[in-house]
Amino acid sequence: SYLVQNIDFLIIGAQKAGTSSLMRFLERTPEYFFVANQECHFWSRDYKYNDPDGFAQYLTNFSEARPNQIVGEKSPSYLANDKVAARIAQQFPKMKIIAILRNPADRAYSAYLHGLRIGSLSKSMSFGEVIENYKDLQGIPYGDVISQGFYAKNLHSYYEHFPREQILIIDFAEMVANPNTILREVLEFLLPAETVQKMDFELVLPKINVARKSTFPKFVHWVRSRKYLSTPLKNWISQKTFTKIPNSTMRLADREYLDTLFEDSKKELEQLTGKTFQWSSNGVG
Repeated sequence: SYLVQNIDFLIIGAQKAGTSSLMRFLERTPEYFFVANQECHFWSRDYKYNDPDGFAQYLTNFSEARPNQIVGEKSPSYLANDKVAARIAQQFPKMKIIAILRNPADRAYSAYLHGLRIGSLSKSMSFGEVIENYKDLQGIPYGDVISQGFYAKNLHSYYEHFPREQILIIDFAEMVANPNTILREVLEFLLPAETVQKMDFELVLPKINVARKSTFPKFVHWVRSRKYLSTPLKNWISQKTFTKIPNSTMRLADREYLDTLFEDSKKELEQLTGKTFQWSSNGVG
């Protein structure tokens, strides 16, 4: 197999903001792209990054790539970890970075539902309790649903370590409303312009991770904590317990609390990225 020397792009997050859908979209064109089939979390997990064999192990995720493919991976843990940008830049200074940002209030609610689904949050905890106590819930998977949403703080180090033209910021709401435009933008960011012009490709966003709930969250939590099971197997077992739920909406009081909480961060984000975010109070669920 071809030994990958270079990783071309990373989808760094945010969590619950359509990163899986974008990954699936790129996977549909193997003539151009090779995407690692799992979230590697290499740059954000100290024990992986500091392991003397860690980097070599990381590269094995791309061992099936061909020399002509653009190679990348997605791990939403890369956005909210302030060590990651420097680590990547040191190894791959030409890396292209893609961040999808979702209205942080909606993102928080989606993360809360995910925490309930995988059994890491107690069913007795309301969304209001979770957002007010987010600092106490740090360290619990999908417990702290807030910190990921301070996008300006999370992106600063990327703008410090990479030139602006190597960073693509996508608004989740725009991607859902106008996939044609946004997916073309992604292709033009990753590929030479003449290649994109020649491509005959359906610019449709695959639907992944729509709102679901688990019938047996405690069982899912037990499965997720088994170290000997592979991540794909854990996902497969968990999904067998999921059923779709109708669009549930957060309480108005919770949304107002979050809109206020994230207000300064949004202004800072718009200054940092030069992009305006139309995050209304009736965001996508």
